[in-house]
Amino acid sequence: MGHPICIKDDRYERNEFIFNFCIVISSKVDKTPYEAVVRRLASTFTEMEIQNQFLSKEDLSNSQNRRSIAALLEIIKEDLNNYNECMIPVGESNHSSSKSDPNILL
Repeated sequence: MGHPICIKDDRYERNEFIFNFCIVISSKVDKTPYEAVVRRLASTFTEMEIQNQFLSKEDLSNSQNRRSIAALLEIIKEDLNNYNECMIPVGESNHSSSKSDPNILL
């Protein structure tokens, strides 16, 4: 299940930045509870990109002041699975927060 995003801005090489926030789930489960989580996380990562190019500037994501994208996604997955919510600081002005159904395991 995915939520594609296109951010149009002339600061990007082709005047847009495209990404797709996805989760992989079984085809046998009800997808409805996952939709809100995927939309919320896609929206959060969109704002992080707009504010400070969190996704498009990989060289900055490896600095000491920022978590890597992979590490952040792992924390989000673990927190949603263990606590059914997450709020992860990723910089001075950004955080990712979301809540999931208690029966969802990502």
